[in-house]
Amino acid sequence: MLKHLTGAIAAVILLSGCVSGGPPDLVGAWSGTLDMGGAELRLVFHISESDGEYSTSIESVDQGGVIIPTRMEVNGTSLLFVVEPINVEYAAIVSGNEIVGLFTQGGMDMPNFTLRRNR
Repeated sequence: MLKHLTGAIAAVILLSGCVSGGPPDLVGAWSGTLDMGGAELRLVFHISESDGEYSTSIESVDQGGVIIPTRMEVNGTSLLFVVEPINVEYAAIVSGNEIVGLFTQGGMDMPNFTLRRNR
């Protein structure tokens, strides 16, 4: 009986590891077009990782390729990008090859801003 119980517990532990899948793969370039109510702005979010720490920046394609350093917080599949000097926050969820969330700048909310992984 103990042998079967031990085997069942081991199976549950193994399966739970498969389901959670660990942290999402975020490294790379992610692109999206921000609808600013009449104007559109193409953005590329660049994410790199070294020793468990992320480095991020946003490239504003339509503003001459300006690259803005960004801080990113990760909590499971929830992400928060912050650019304090220009009062930007992007709170989003990563799912596969998409990041979707609320982009806020200066009190203006732009919901459902979607980034897609560049190939």
